[in-house]
Amino acid sequence: MSSPQKPDVELQSAPAPLSALIEVEPGIGVFFGEDVPDDLEVMPFALLDESTERELTGELATALTLGGLGLQVQELSAGVVRFDSATRALLETGHLMESGGKALGAIVNDNGRIIGQARFLVETGLQASGMLTALGAQAPLLALQIQLASISGRLDRNIELTDRVLDELRTEQIAELRSLKQVVDGAVSEARAAGGVSDHVYDPIRSRQTDVRKHRHIFHDRMDKHVRSLDASPPERRGYIRENAQRILEDINGMILAEQTWLASRVLRACTILHSDPELSENRSLFDEIVMVTRREHTVTMDRVADILDECERQCRLLVLLPPERSLPLPGKRGRYEETAALVGRLADHVARLRFGDHVGPLPVRPDIAVFEHETPGEVLGILRWILPAGETVIALADVNLPGGFRTSAGFMVVTVSGLFLASRDSVLRNGVVDQRIPLADIRYVRFRERETDGPMLDIITRDRNIVLTFGKWAAGGGKLDAARRLAELLMAAMNVPVEERRTDPRLELTPPDREPEEAGVLAPFSGATGVTDPVDPAP
Repeated sequence: MSSPQKPDVELQSAPAPLSALIEVEPGIGVFFGEDVPDDLEVMPFALLDESTERELTGELATALTLGGLGLQVQELSAGVVRFDSATRALLETGHLMESGGKALGAIVNDNGRIIGQARFLVETGLQASGMLTALGAQAPLLALQIQLASISGRLDRNIELTDRVLDELRTEQIAELRSLKQVVDGAVSEARAAGGVSDHVYDPIRSRQTDVRKHRHIFHDRMDKHVRSLDASPPERRGYIRENAQRILEDINGMILAEQTWLASRVLRACTILHSDPELSENRSLFDEIVMVTRREHTVTMDRVADILDECERQCRLLVLLPPERSLPLPGKRGRYEETAALVGRLADHVARLRFGDHVGPLPVRPDIAVFEHETPGEVLGILRWILPAGETVIALADVNLPGGFRTSAGFMVVTVSGLFLASRDSVLRNGVVDQRIPLADIRYVRFRERETDGPMLDIITRDRNIVLTFGKWAAGGGKLDAARRLAELLMAAMNVPVEERRTDPRLELTPPDREPEEAGVLAPFSGATGVTDPVDPAP
């Protein structure tokens, strides 16, 4: 009897885990370990005295049950990690070797061979609820470290690239704000070097708090103006961005500088209070309040900035794709919008990192089902990418004839995971809009009818209306007819009659006890199923 083949790696010889990387909130992780990998950016806990840092580390270890994994947390350093695309790529190069349900710390490939030093354990159990909730009283300390991570020097270097592109937009106010930010950043650097925020570090910032708040309010007001102007129809939004794109970008750049300066000053103030006497209950309560309010306000501001950038990018891309306005001269216009869109994308990347994420714009439109006489027009796919609502994934796209009074008009039907969109050809190709959206949940019944000489018909009965769409003669047979039929079947899968819309009547439920409904010549009791049951001819 031959002995079993020896595995590439013996489990009992695998090293014990040396570190752990835990995603505590979307985009944010905490690292525990002896040696930080070269390709992982870890921002050590900072501006906390030794006892406070030990307190936070211990509470994190308890909440994450790291002791059960063999990690001696007291001997490990800890820090904050951004779970950006680079970090996720590092973690996805392999998976953790396990034995008895526990991670042994080695990264192995599908064949069981070790491909890297055992370093990472990604804990997921607390992601849904959020570590800040699980930590309780220690939550503000972790929140403070997260806020410090968002004002790291690496991000400052990132924004400098964008600043160089915006040099021609500089104003005296932006120059003043940049000078103020340098003062605050200098105080943060001094505090990091000193391991805390003393009065000597904070005093220069204390005298500049009025200026910090003033600049933040100015750019908040400008953001409010842009938001109000963008709360309009798509053509009006596009017109506003066409005329004000440079001003919007300058104000967004100023808002980012003002917000980062304000955030850093608030972090310094909170740490000053904690540094003076962390055991004093009044100080700890004030510290907790400052950190949590700052975190909440900063999140709201950066979300708003991201939304404005998203709208700017959409409309700039459409200004490149759509026919030019007759009142605008052609030379140079499209090139300018392409440059502006690229700049918007760079700012959006930066803002995404400040929000501990990655900038992901609308994905290219690649429908699983396409019903066109010839190839799916590339210009239609390109425009739909930027005019459909964010987060919509296109499943099907078709060239259809839309109902319109006494005659039909050429248009498009788009089916996404949540809705049905209808738009005329001019609406999409000239104006960059969709005419109507129907939630799939509103579809009650779908009927597909083939015709001998013409293209098929598609009846869509919704909660509020009946829609009749037709296909051209090119879809009357062959593969085009099959594609149209698949599209109809897709919509049939969405048919739905909500419980609140269903009705019953006792007269439709009376069935002679000795005969089946079909034999009695009456309708079967209404079961609430979608569709229509045709009456059965009485038995002879």
